[in-house]
Amino acid sequence: MTDVDAREAVRSLRGSPLLFGYRGRPPVDVAALEQLLLRVARLADEVPEVAEMDLNPVVVSPRGAVAVDVKVRLRRADAPPPPDLRRLRT
Repeated sequence: MTDVDAREAVRSLRGSPLLFGYRGRPPVDVAALEQLLLRVARLADEVPEVAEMDLNPVVVSPRGAVAVDVKVRLRRADAPPPPDLRRLRT
């Protein structure tokens, strides 16, 4: 994932207008959310044992982004990855 990919992923969300200030609400720290996506993608690239990650919820505010609950499922390093598991779902 590149910074362009992260930017496009955030902006492709149906609810993305809420992130940029909506009906008098202040915009959130979109750059922090993009950085979170980049860090998760890098972790998945650098640690082949990561089979699945679930970050839910991710709370984004004007002060930053926080993954409140994170679950990581690992697999053996020598096991081949299932072909459909290592993809980012947004």
